[in-house]
Amino acid sequence: MTLPRGLRVECAGTVYQMMARGNERPDSFRDDRDRKRFLKTLGEMAERFGVRVLAYCLMPNHTNWSDPGTGTRPCRWNGMDWREGVSSVKG
Repeated sequence: MTLPRGLRVECAGTVYQMMARGNERPDSFRDDRDRKRFLKTLGEMAERFGVRVLAYCLMPNHTNWSDPGTGTRPCRWNGMDWREGVSSVKG
């Protein structure tokens, strides 16, 4: 039996790396238009949920970005869920 993952703890002064990758590692983007759409959506997520994107990297089959932890913002994870849902709908 597998137990569910524990709550994510956020610590002030810590930089978090976020990663998104599809099942079986398919290409994440068809072209530059898809990349631009992803960056726009990432910006919308950051603004909506108060996430500060320090850096990002768009790889062929996944994306990475980093955000500084404040110790008071559990919304980052809600933002990730929102971004994944929006990307799926727009994709």
